[in-house]
Amino acid sequence: MMWEMQTVESDIAEGESRRNEMSGKAWKLNSEIEGKLMEIEALTEQCNQAIRKLKLRNHFQLVLDINGSSAAEVIGINYKDLLKPALNALAEEAKKAIFSNTKKRINLQKQSYDNDIFIEGKRV
Repeated sequence: MMWEMQTVESDIAEGESRRNEMSGKAWKLNSEIEGKLMEIEALTEQCNQAIRKLKLRNHFQLVLDINGSSAAEVIGINYKDLLKPALNALAEEAKKAIFSNTKKRINLQKQSYDNDIFIEGKRV
């Protein structure tokens, strides 16, 4: 009977020890999750600022949903439906602007070259 009591007490002590260990791990994990959530919130704000600077036409904003079960639910945006088309349109506009600026630069270089030839012709 005494041996059985010692075994039960030992099991209880072991259970409490494991519970305390798990509680410590839970606290540690919870603090890590809170830290990561703060990082994600800061990154979300940076993304929103970058999106505002891009001046996209659909005026959307990232909003965190901490109850989401997937990354898309947490971020609160369907990237392929909203953000990607807007970014692609912006990239196309940038390509057109670069192409136009390149054409203008080539024309200015030709004019400069023609002016140089004209000036050299007057000197001779």
